Amino acid sequence: MSQENVDLVHRAYAAIHRRDLDAYVALHDSACQISPRIVSIEGGAPYRGHEGVRAFWTDVQTSFTDWLPELGEVRDLGDIVIAEVHFRARGKDSGVTIDQTIWQAAKARGGRITWWAIYPSEADALKAGGLKE
Repeated sequence: MSQENVDLVHRAYAAIHRRDLDAYVALHDSACQISPRIVSIEGGAPYRGHEGVRAFWTDVQTSFTDWLPELGEVRDLGDIVIAEVHFRARGKDSGVTIDQTIWQAAKARGGRITWWAIYPSEADALKAGGLKE
């Protein structure tokens, strides 16, 4: 990984804040695998490829109002980038507010995100990347 990949993560979150789905998808490799928090909570298969990125986006927009993940510290750790994310959203059906810090681990190749997953703790994200605290 490199500063380029840290910047890639920043660009992905900027696209989310602009609500620019096309730009967000374009930052992902066509064979990417993404595992948002819901996959780890409820199980199921990760989203795959550009169609999966679009499905993830649609699922989030369908499930939450006021979805606004705020990117905190982003660190380049060699083969992986670790990002602290303050996740805020409100369930569309339940009205329940979610306000928590989560951790994202990501990998990239050729200027595109190839994999990312969300974890409840920094230690879990580091472990997923084969690293220790």
